[in-house]
Amino acid sequence: MKRLFFFLAAIAATLSLAGTVNFDKQTDGAFKSAKLVCGTLTTTGKARIMKHTSGNCLHIDGGTKNTVELTLDAPAKPDTALAFRAERWTKRAPFSFVVQAKTGDTFKTIYDGTKTIKVGRGFLTNVQVELPEGVQTLRFVVTAPVNAGLLIDDLKLTKPEPMAIKSITASQIVRGVYHNMPANGIVAVTIAAEGGLRDWTTKGSLVS
Repeated sequence: MKRLFFFLAAIAATLSLAGTVNFDKQTDGAFKSAKLVCGTLTTTGKARIMKHTSGNCLHIDGGTKNTVELTLDAPAKPDTALAFRAERWTKRAPFSFVVQAKTGDTFKTIYDGTKTIKVGRGFLTNVQVELPEGVQTLRFVVTAPVNAGLLIDDLKLTKPEPMAIKSITASQIVRGVYHNMPANGIVAVTIAAEGGLRDWTTKGSLVS
């Protein structure tokens, strides 16, 4: 008789900062303007809200210096940092990605992720950059092959301080269990945290 083994599985957890923009409440598709909890996104290029494995995310398309602008609801206070997760769409060249801040009448680069943003599903690159005091307008500028570009999720204004867990909640996932899979997800765990220095990382727990 064939024996079936079900490994009741991998508990996935995401580190969620209070007020984080994960784009799940945004309407799928291209946009010219989108209101977020921390400000307003606008673009004169090509950008859209798209589905990803963990929900919706921001997709800044390829092209030459395709730009999305974020206007904050209020000027950045002292010791404010911009944090988000990023994913490069493809390894194909060309690729560049910078974050710029408007100081006076000019934009200056405050972060260059051209050589650090990784390719791979799951947003493998965590970005945190301190904002100049008083800055209210930011730009995300991408150069990449057309129909490729950059994905951004979990965008947040935060303070550059060590991460501290504030709460943990769990919810049961309604899904099938497959005997030919080594692990099946049964519980979704959300970990709410504040601060972005020395991030905590969890990949899952296995229950058999």
